[in-house]
Amino acid sequence: MFILPLINIALAFRPKYVEISENNTFIWQTEYNEKNLERYYRHIGKSPGWIEENVDLDEDKEAIKIVILDIGDKEKSILGARGVRITYNYYITENRIANDWKLEEKDETFAIFDSDELEFYSNLFKIGFFLDEDILESELPYFISSSLDWDKLIIQVEDYYLANEYKKIKINRENNENGFILNIDEKPADEEEDWEYVYKYTEDGVLWFYEWKYTGRTIIKVELELGLIQEYKNWFILGIIAFTSVVIIIVIRILLKKLR
Repeated sequence: MFILPLINIALAFRPKYVEISENNTFIWQTEYNEKNLERYYRHIGKSPGWIEENVDLDEDKEAIKIVILDIGDKEKSILGARGVRITYNYYITENRIANDWKLEEKDETFAIFDSDELEFYSNLFKIGFFLDEDILESELPYFISSSLDWDKLIIQVEDYYLANEYKKIKINRENNENGFILNIDEKPADEEEDWEYVYKYTEDGVLWFYEWKYTGRTIIKVELELGLIQEYKNWFILGIIAFTSVVIIIVIRILLKKLR
């Protein structure tokens, strides 16, 4: 009797841009290619010794899992950005089929920032974030505001690269989706673009797909499980409604025949 009103009160105070909930579990399949990252560092002149010491991608990792434990109240970060503090557990697995998960981070926190904090979000996407377990900090990019203005964000990202003398960049956003593809060419004379970053999010602000490429070769790829359902979510829902409607019509016709 008293539980439902308390739940409704809690949801009423939660900002609309936070669409995830306590006890939600999210799993992403991962792909890491250390050789392709080493190739980039060789191209920019790093020594074999430097590469051996500094490049370390966990290629054995097949998937990651995040379990949402708690969603806090609206607050300000140390830098003044407004957001909601989220507490989570973080797991990895080297054998997704066996569902064998190892707890890596317990009771950690990150923040989903307000949709109006465009400066924070533009800084996040400017650097082409690396999705590896070593950067799970307060600005965790697996979850963002569900009402982010992508058009304004893309303008800020584009202005940043043009102001920093990147002479050839290209940003594509297809069908008003939540995300974009960023291509950066450090040497415009080359025929092949150097960097490609793909960022895609669900309508709820959950990372659906991320890929980081160098000269066409994948270095890191992260994809939300059931991603195809996420991509065609609206069609999936409409299909269920249509199927249910057909079943109801058939049942009604059967009942009417029996009544006659």
